[in-house]
Amino acid sequence: MLSDAVCPLCLDFYRNPVKSPCGHSFCRGCLLQGQGQGQGPLLCPQCQQEFAQASVRPARSLRRKAERARIQLSRLTEDQAPSAAQGAGGCSVRPSSSMKEVAGLYKEMLRNKLGSLQKQREHLDQCRGVEAANRVELQKYVKDLRENITSEFAELQQFLRREEATLIVRLEEKQKLVSREIEDNMIKISRDLASINQTISKVESLLDLQEMELLQDMRSNVKWSRIGYQGPKTLSVSLALGEFNGPLQYAVWRRMLKEIKTVPAPLVFDPKTAHPHLTLSADCRRLRAASGRQQTRRPHTFGRCLCALASEGFTSGTAYWEVKVRANWEWVLGVAPQAVIGPKGHLAEVRVWALRRSGEEYSALTSPHTPLHLSVKPQRIGLFLDYQAGQLSFYNADDMSHLYTFTDTFSEELYPYFYTGCKMDPLKLVSSRF
Repeated sequence: MLSDAVCPLCLDFYRNPVKSPCGHSFCRGCLLQGQGQGQGPLLCPQCQQEFAQASVRPARSLRRKAERARIQLSRLTEDQAPSAAQGAGGCSVRPSSSMKEVAGLYKEMLRNKLGSLQKQREHLDQCRGVEAANRVELQKYVKDLRENITSEFAELQQFLRREEATLIVRLEEKQKLVSREIEDNMIKISRDLASINQTISKVESLLDLQEMELLQDMRSNVKWSRIGYQGPKTLSVSLALGEFNGPLQYAVWRRMLKEIKTVPAPLVFDPKTAHPHLTLSADCRRLRAASGRQQTRRPHTFGRCLCALASEGFTSGTAYWEVKVRANWEWVLGVAPQAVIGPKGHLAEVRVWALRRSGEEYSALTSPHTPLHLSVKPQRIGLFLDYQAGQLSFYNADDMSHLYTFTDTFSEELYPYFYTGCKMDPLKLVSSRF
């Protein structure tokens, strides 16, 4: 069929056709239009599957089919030229079978285009709904974070009120940034919808034409309005929880070196959970790897692991504690359920929310791991747990800069979790006495 040689995007016979890994075929120019000319990933216009440009392959059989179809259509068009001219002069002309075949082909093209445009319109309508919900959700996040900031600063003096105002400005700047991105998305969606609606109207008017009218100027009638359509950028409106919802008074105290209400929890290591090849100090506040081959094992392999838990767990409320790491080159800090340490010191297959240092590399133990690019090596790590909010935030406690925040739903008792493979510098729990 002639329609087999037609590109679904430009509705013309294939020119330099290519096939994507998902099995759809397009003109190379149609596929690349609106997606940039670099080496980045492409998005299939039909199924929205992402794939690398290098995976696109020439479709030589379609090229040959398109060339044959062009020749066939040209012959059919030339055969009908006298009949079309006679009809234009006022004579009654009965469409021939060849004319019906040509008209049918173009109507099939137009119907395919109409279906594609309608799907794009439906997708844009859905995107507009998502962005409208994002706008409401952003306002809620900003309201909640503003209340938290205000309550944390309520009992502070004039200097602390200036700190509060500074933080509010930063929050509003972030709100404006995200709001501006949302509005840009809304504008793009509206513009694309208007363009698609206009094209749909043109296509629908062409479908109402009689066969003779359609064939008189069929190439201009079927000219495809190329729409460089790309879905709106996906946005996150959750903001940086750890920056605006954490131990704010303590962060200010670190800068003021004066009064503070939030201090590190008086934690100690639980000797019953410590691996036999770990050495604990008498006050259970220092933890280091002892001699033995086990200290070189990596914690993420869930094999025999040099780890321990704190003596106190949390099932509600908030808590903040600090750990001095100094030059310790191999550590993991976070929270985990008590069941994380199984028989004989083996790690059980349970979730651990933690940060890790291994040599010069820092990462969050997500799946897969999230690399952290730190300009300064922290000497002291601060951890803030908000159980109800499902938030665990990490800070460089030397300047209270935010490192990373986990968000999840906590449902069981969580214990501060520690691993070290270093014999030189211990992990030291910071007490509330400074």
